[in-house]
Amino acid sequence: MARPIKEGLDYFPMDVDILHNIKIRRAIKQYGEKGFMAYAFLLCEIYKNSYYIEIKDNEVFELSDLFGITEDESLQMLDGLVNLKLFDAEMWKTKRILTSVEIQKRYFTAKIKKSINIKTMPYLLDMAIIPVKTQVIAEKTPVNSEEMPQSKVKESKVKESIVKESKVKNLYSSSSSSACACAQEANGVIVLEEEIKKPNSFSENCKKWNAELMKDEEWLSSVVRSSGKGSPILGLLPEIMDYFEQHIVSIGETGSMLNINDYKRRLINWWRYMKFRSVPEILEQQNSKPRKIREEKKSKVDEAMECAQRASVIAQRLLDGGGL
Repeated sequence: MARPIKEGLDYFPMDVDILHNIKIRRAIKQYGEKGFMAYAFLLCEIYKNSYYIEIKDNEVFELSDLFGITEDESLQMLDGLVNLKLFDAEMWKTKRILTSVEIQKRYFTAKIKKSINIKTMPYLLDMAIIPVKTQVIAEKTPVNSEEMPQSKVKESKVKESIVKESKVKNLYSSSSSSACACAQEANGVIVLEEEIKKPNSFSENCKKWNAELMKDEEWLSSVVRSSGKGSPILGLLPEIMDYFEQHIVSIGETGSMLNINDYKRRLINWWRYMKFRSVPEILEQQNSKPRKIREEKKSKVDEAMECAQRASVIAQRLLDGGGL
């Protein structure tokens, strides 16, 4: 027997600047630390089960007992939090439900890999808040008692596999250059789809970065200052960029430049090493460099033989009385 699907969350994100939120600061000013603690407590109660909570007498009592206040004061605090727009006012006034667009957005972000059946999900404020990922939910086929269950299961799996394969092919063949997501509703079940974005090649990234940099006046000014050659140096940039990219490809380091900041840093450091020369000057310098002829290193035996010969000459001079 399959384990039942858990609707609630084990934990949820909280903004690091929540205490700078003007709504929270007003709640603290109006109700003291209990205002913030009550809001945090309600968030825990909401996410523990789903993305909303219905406030009944037991919830009011629990809130008053937890913070040592009366039930009337608890209701006043809830009204105050709603008035501060921490919760949706319409849901609170008509259904005694505490929820909000932000709360629901966090919930569905955490549940992004799960299938979503909107028929079983009440009090949704905005369908647009549901983030979607690539996922195809096959419609369940009712089992006919006259047919064999195993054959039905196999047939369903084959159909689902064909659907998934065709969806992936369609996504890759899409002409759109940016990933976008869409949701379609079929029999109350949201079928989630997302275009799969192919990673750009190194040359495509370079074209995009070049276009951005040539429009970046601040970066162009820094190039002029770094070169010390004035604004005419900018006329060399297109050819220099192209030659630099060929150099990166030739040494196999295309994977080291993941963004435009990596590209800028590597380009300027390389061009500074080349002393901000033009491409023809760089090629001329590389071709005119004299190659160092490596001297053959003598072995220890040869060095010993030469030393012995010099010693022999010196000894002969001494014998002849000629001195050193």
